[in-house]
Amino acid sequence: MKVKRITLKQWAVGFAMTSLLTGCTTNDTEPAQGSFDTPNVPVRAASDIQGELTYQDVLQKGEHIHFVKPSPDGSRLWLGTHVGLYGTASQKLWAETPEDLALDDIRGAFFDPEETEHVYVTGQGVAKRSRDGGETWEPMITGLPDQPDILGLTGVRQKDQVNLYVYVSGMGIYQSRDGGDRWELMEELQQLNQEVYAIDYNAYEERLYVLTQNGLLSAQEGKWESEVIEGVERVFSLAIDNQHNKMYLSTDQGIMVKEEDSDWEMLSQDVPERLSAISPGHSEDTLIGIGDSAIIYFYENGEWKKWQ
Repeated sequence: MKVKRITLKQWAVGFAMTSLLTGCTTNDTEPAQGSFDTPNVPVRAASDIQGELTYQDVLQKGEHIHFVKPSPDGSRLWLGTHVGLYGTASQKLWAETPEDLALDDIRGAFFDPEETEHVYVTGQGVAKRSRDGGETWEPMITGLPDQPDILGLTGVRQKDQVNLYVYVSGMGIYQSRDGGDRWELMEELQQLNQEVYAIDYNAYEERLYVLTQNGLLSAQEGKWESEVIEGVERVFSLAIDNQHNKMYLSTDQGIMVKEEDSDWEMLSQDVPERLSAISPGHSEDTLIGIGDSAIIYFYENGEWKKWQ
C-alpha cells in the first residue's frame, strides 16, 4: 500500500472537480482561525498573528502536505509540508514559520499538551524544537544519525517528562526521554523491513503504533504485532487522542475508532472524500482531516464540514 501525497498539481485538479460538483468558491477552502472552544489560551491565538498567505499560497509553497494538526489549546491549525510549517493567522490567512524551518521538509510534529509553547518537528534531515510557540527553533539531533530520514514523530507527556519517538528510515525507532535533548535507538524493537508512513503512541496502552505499507502494527515486548481490523483492506492515516483514550483510522471503509479496551468500530462511513491525513480535534469526538483534493474538513456531531 502506498500512501498518496498531495501535490499542487493534484490539488488543482481535485479542487476544480470539487468546485464543479459542489459549486464552492475559492474562499470555501480557506480555513478560518479560532473555530475551537478555547477557554484557556496560554499562547498567542491566531487572531493575534499577522498572516500574508492564502491557503492556495500555502499549497503552492509547501508542495506536499504531510499532516494537519491543531494546537493543544485549539488556538491555531498547523500544516506540515514538504517546504516549511504553516499556521493559521488572522483574517483567514496563514503565517509561515521563521527562516529556521522555511526550507525544511516537515513530516511530523508533537505539541506538548501542558507546556503548549513547546513544539517539536521532524522530517527529512530535520529534528527541531521550539519553546516559544514556533517563533524560534533549535536543533535536537544528539544521538540521531547524520541527516536522518525521519518518517514520523510522536510523543507523550508523563508527569514532568516528555518522551518523543521517531522512525528513522533504514534504522528503526529512536526514543528521547528528555524532550529531544538526546536520542537513543530502541534496539529491543525488531527492525521493520517495510515502508513506514506514520507513528503514534497510545498512552493508555503504553504502546507504539506504526502505519506501514502492509497495514497497522503495534509494538509489544519488543515485537511488532499486526492490528486486525475486520472488513478493512487499506489504512490511509492514523491518529491517537491520548486526552480521551481514543484511536482513529482513515480507511477504505471510512473512519474507524477504538476506545480503550474495546474493538474497532465505524465512526463515519459518510466521508466526503479519501482523507490522507487526520488528527483529533481540540474537543472530544471531533476530527480534522485533509482530503486528496487538499480541502480541509472538520468532523463534529456526526457531520463533516469544510473548514471555513
